[in-house]
Amino acid sequence: MSFLIDERIKLGLELNSSILYDFQNKTKHLNYIFGSSVNLIHDFFKLDNKFNNSLSTSIFAILRKNKFLNKYANYFADNGIKI
Repeated sequence: MSFLIDERIKLGLELNSSILYDFQNKTKHLNYIFGSSVNLIHDFFKLDNKFNNSLSTSIFAILRKNKFLNKYANYFADNGIKI
């Protein structure tokens, strides 16, 4: 949002409600991806619960052995994903 404000000030444009519309258009797809990811994770664990956690146990056992994935999973968990 601050980028949009700075850009408008630099161009000499007034700050009005249209900046909110611009911000919404620039972030709408990211919100959709985030919401879809949350739903996917929820549905996965809901299904996994029906199978007595057999899906997640085997998947996490495989993922735990992958050093590359563990390194980046820890990095993103600590720092977040910056787009």
